[in-house]
Amino acid sequence: MIGGAALLAACAAACFVRQRKQRQKQQMTKGELVCLGGSGLGVPLLAPSGLDNTSEAASPSSSSSSSSSSSNAGGRKSRACDFLLAELEAATGGFAPRFKLAEGAFGAVYRGKLQPSGTAVAIKVLTKKDDPNAAPSDYSGAGSFALEAKVLGQYRHANIVGLVGQCLGAAQPLQYLVYEFMAGGSVFDRLGPDNDAPLTWQQRHIVASDAARGLEYLHVDADPPIIHQDIKSENILLGENAQGQLVAKIADFGAVRIAPTLLITNVSHFSAKEIIGTKPYQPPEYAMSGHVSEKTDTFALGVVLLELLTAMPPSNRDTDEFLYTELSLMLEEPRTALPPLLDGRAGQWPLEKALALAAIAQKCLEMLARRRCAVRDVLVQLDVLAGRQALRRAGRGEEYDPMTGELVRLL
Repeated sequence: MIGGAALLAACAAACFVRQRKQRQKQQMTKGELVCLGGSGLGVPLLAPSGLDNTSEAASPSSSSSSSSSSSNAGGRKSRACDFLLAELEAATGGFAPRFKLAEGAFGAVYRGKLQPSGTAVAIKVLTKKDDPNAAPSDYSGAGSFALEAKVLGQYRHANIVGLVGQCLGAAQPLQYLVYEFMAGGSVFDRLGPDNDAPLTWQQRHIVASDAARGLEYLHVDADPPIIHQDIKSENILLGENAQGQLVAKIADFGAVRIAPTLLITNVSHFSAKEIIGTKPYQPPEYAMSGHVSEKTDTFALGVVLLELLTAMPPSNRDTDEFLYTELSLMLEEPRTALPPLLDGRAGQWPLEKALALAAIAQKCLEMLARRRCAVRDVLVQLDVLAGRQALRRAGRGEEYDPMTGELVRLL
């Protein structure tokens, strides 16, 4: 009788958990939490009034920050701007060339130091004007800025670069986004042959784990799911956490896909009209057919893992061959083929750890999307390789069975 009572109690508890989750989802409104789930790493924020979870991508006009308002060129901040133009000019020496970090498709990025706090920031300035005769696009200059502000303003995570402020809208004399400054540069730069601070093999495992944690948050905890669509070593930035330890954060959210369609049962992908991103990191189903899913990012992560192992560029500078095809034979026989390719500047990489990372890369680079793993499927392995305590969390549509402790699919 005691055993039967315990079983009934456990079943009741499981039903209660399931019903509570269903009620939480039903109660989600624009004024409630946009992130369900509890990784402990992401901080769910209140959804802004402009959030539209019914569209596959954010419209520039839907962002509350892009509404027209008075200019911030004078001594008062406009409602749409977090900093005076004069403040940013003071932080960057008048946007001096020596402070320029990078030049992108739609603007330049400058490092700066806000006064009087001395806070180091990176400032992305929109410099390319949209063609007034072109069809509206969420991935134009202004659209990309608005999309990035929308996502970063809504979601926070330890492995996603933080948004400090913004100023958007055609009425503004200068449109910009202000981010936390990542002093360690990009993974791509740190793997370069001329970089005088190469990443150790231990640090490379941390980078892999951090990038996967950020992606798992976007794919599983974000509601609706977010597909980055431009994961690459240039968009993974390095810095230090509060404990002075290396941390990697995903950056550049101007190409993201907000995809509520992927929440529908038996829907495996969304068909995109615009193919965006960086070709050496694109899986075949996206590059050829525009099929977008969380596995689009999984494939790109696999390419980054190959870069971490070998420090080879994503495409061969002489032949233009993509790294994942160039190393495909290595992945078939890694025990003999990988050791000569390991980046020597990483230090004495333990072979078994390197082989384990290569095996994960192979899972991520499966050519058929239906056979390719999701990021959360390999997160535990990447955490273990990084020397971290790993716990496979319940993902979207899953919960732990209280009797067995195993993950089960919700009906």
